[in-house]
Amino acid sequence: MNPGPIVCFGNSLTEGYLVPRGFSYPAILRELTGRPVVNLGISGDTTGDGLRRLAEPISYELGIAIVEFGINDFLLGISLVTAARNLSSIIEGLKQGGAEVVLMGFHL
Repeated sequence: MNPGPIVCFGNSLTEGYLVPRGFSYPAILRELTGRPVVNLGISGDTTGDGLRRLAEPISYELGIAIVEFGINDFLLGISLVTAARNLSSIIEGLKQGGAEVVLMGFHL
């Protein structure tokens, strides 16, 4: 496995919306693993937004990419077919960039 940073790519749940500074899952992951972790979470992002900014995570020497998108697609009424297609493209792009991709979801 590439020793590059762990890149966390997603929406507000990745960014750490409504949690105290230092308590987002990427911050906790950095603390637990001792590895560099890059938080690329942006509040409100959909799978389409993630696909449009795919060049950002690929710009890192990827080791592991944790992907967390979908809730905003659901809340905005974006079709499941569109969200799945976008997510598949994100995963493929990250894999082509050398990442081992991990999908993440939250039980709300």
